[in-house]
Amino acid sequence: MGTDLLARADWRRTGASPFGVGLRRRASGDEPPFPTRKYRAAWMKPGTFILIAETSADVNEPLYFVVPDDIAVPPPGQLELLLEGNPEMRRTFVHPLGVHRLTNAKIVVSGEKESSATASMLSRNGVMEVVGGESPYAELTFDNGARGEFLDVGPTLPFRLRC
Repeated sequence: MGTDLLARADWRRTGASPFGVGLRRRASGDEPPFPTRKYRAAWMKPGTFILIAETSADVNEPLYFVVPDDIAVPPPGQLELLLEGNPEMRRTFVHPLGVHRLTNAKIVVSGEKESSATASMLSRNGVMEVVGGESPYAELTFDNGARGEFLDVGPTLPFRLRC
């Protein structure tokens, strides 16, 4: 498949990016604005597949992929309509930390190399920020960091959380 998941899993030794970025389409059937290849798994509905960005062959880049509509979480407006009449399902979408919305995502990749076309496009369009640095980590900000809280779980995991 060209994603070298073993190198990604051994990120401390290899310096590979251990992160995957799952995206959904803006509208059903839209093609992503970057080159992809299809990945199909036995558990998926017939005729569906995950689109994996061709730049994901570079293990220093995050693994970018687009999920099929039938397994994607709907956008916020559609999700709210779906949850209105289903209190049981609503509990699935209530986070124990009390956060509501992811407002910023930043992934740092090893080194100061030039970003791929996929990373540049995602950064340029405000989807997420991908930058070079000393070692890989991801930083997620929820609710614009309104609570002023910060958690860094490194070096156990290369992850930071702002809420």
